[in-house]
Amino acid sequence: MTARKKAQVKMESIIVVSRKGHDAGRRYLVAAEIGGDFILLVDGRYRTVEKPKLKRLKHVKYAGTCALDVKSATDADIRKALAAAQNK
Repeated sequence: MTARKKAQVKMESIIVVSRKGHDAGRRYLVAAEIGGDFILLVDGRYRTVEKPKLKRLKHVKYAGTCALDVKSATDADIRKALAAAQNK
């Protein structure tokens, strides 16, 4: 799926893996989409709900979905959801 097609899909609650940067290989949950090319990422540990990471859409890879509502979730909920998705 290309970056353009991903931008048309609802981005919240999608699990992605960083492909570029110092955090390459780390799993994140998409918190929001900013414009068409940027997304906000949280992992509940290093990138909390209060301080999400801004990253280009082309620098992440789709890794699955999650039933968690990111807007009302706590950092602990996000960590549990990412751990459960990784163990599947």
